[in-house]
Amino acid sequence: MFSSHVAFVLLALLVLITYLVIGRDDDRADIRIRIDKTVEFIRKQQLPNGSFVYAVDHDTLESVGDENNIVRQAGTIYCLAEYEDTFHDESIHSVIDKSLDYMHGLSINRVMGGVLVCSPYKNKSSLGASALTLMGELLHHHATGCEKYREFGDELVQGILAQRIMHKGFAKAPGSTEESPYYNGECYLALAYYQLLFGGLDTQLASLDTYFVGLPFDKGFYQWYMMALDFRLQAGLKDPERYLEVMRTQTRGVDGSYCSKMEGVWTVLKWVQDPEISKKAHEEFQGLLKLQIKEGGFKARPESDTLRIDYTQHCLSMLIKYFLYVS
Repeated sequence: MFSSHVAFVLLALLVLITYLVIGRDDDRADIRIRIDKTVEFIRKQQLPNGSFVYAVDHDTLESVGDENNIVRQAGTIYCLAEYEDTFHDESIHSVIDKSLDYMHGLSINRVMGGVLVCSPYKNKSSLGASALTLMGELLHHHATGCEKYREFGDELVQGILAQRIMHKGFAKAPGSTEESPYYNGECYLALAYYQLLFGGLDTQLASLDTYFVGLPFDKGFYQWYMMALDFRLQAGLKDPERYLEVMRTQTRGVDGSYCSKMEGVWTVLKWVQDPEISKKAHEEFQGLLKLQIKEGGFKARPESDTLRIDYTQHCLSMLIKYFLYVS
């Protein structure tokens, strides 16, 4: 009697485990299809000069408006390189090379031995674009071993460090004493990944670790900070429990109705087991998947009539992070 009961329980467990494994594999397969469609959509938006069409109509897919943003152009390179580094798709190499060539051509503002990317749309240096271009270069190098842009990457590091405000974060503009939460996050992310790959920034990163952990939640800083902490924890960050608690606390209150914020959430769930965060994340993730059109791009909201490059690149990064999470 007892042995029959045990056998029944074991069989039930086996069926459950099989169901969960198959379900997870199906989920991963669906997400991979979505990722590939998103990458293909972005690839088709690349212009001859290496930049990307900024916004298209969601019905005709024709370019609309005159707006552009160099930070979002750089963010697209970063997310394509994240895809390249994750899936080792050689077909994307030339797209990233072309984009990095474009950014290199804009890096004319020399500062203290380094460079910053200069926006062709506003004719001024962009710290955010510099940091995200650096992320693209570093991920591309890690994925392929390409040395073509390594000197450029090192110059960007020096240019970014030159914009640090003493004992604080990074300047909103060269010479300013005002910080930008977005630039703080983007620069911290890029420097954290550089440190993970090459080292040499121990003092600078330790100072930034201490400063940023004491800041209150900021929606513009959040996802970049969570992703930077991922790299810092991988590098052996001291007192990790303090930072894990910050990740948990900040994520519980985040608005997950944006792909950008979910980049941070899925990153946090690699490190933190929290049923409340996980349940909310899965619910909000399903809503965000509905924003993808059949051609692969993403709307910002269901009622949106345009597909902007930053919406799509943030959603690509979110999909990649979810894929790694369920893997």
